Amino acid sequence: MSSKQNMSASKPAEIDNEWLEKILRLVIKQDNFIVPVRWILRKLGPEVPLSENELTSFFESDNRFQVYTGLDVDEDDGPISQFSISEQEGMGIYQGPKVMLKDRLPDRGQIVSFLINKADQTYDALLRAWDIRPEKNVTVEDQLLEALARAQKLKRELREALDA
Repeated sequence: MSSKQNMSASKPAEIDNEWLEKILRLVIKQDNFIVPVRWILRKLGPEVPLSENELTSFFESDNRFQVYTGLDVDEDDGPISQFSISEQEGMGIYQGPKVMLKDRLPDRGQIVSFLINKADQTYDALLRAWDIRPEKNVTVEDQLLEALARAQKLKRELREALDA
């Protein structure tokens, strides 16, 4: 996981106090401590006066936030790629930059719970991919079975870590 600040060469967007309060409320009340920028925009609705790049630029320029990039699933590789971006987002899998409030640093239990949640989402998405897999395609079936086994193992190991 890499973090970047000031990755955009453009001037940070100006956000009025009303929008800033809405954004802060969303990030604070979200169970996950790392929140996808696209999720924030989706929750704010179509009337939000910012693009994804402008909101990301704002987060990068505001020292209350840490922006993370490079956390995405490769869109052209693996079983999840069978789903469109909107289908992935419907499953809670968001591509693009993520943001975290710096004063909301998670403890060990929160990190493990976050990872369990993401592993559960991944496993559920893989099960959906299994349901819509192409018929008689051994390569895809093998990839999905391997991915399902790895996801299940990861879920078990994370739950053991949480109990430890």
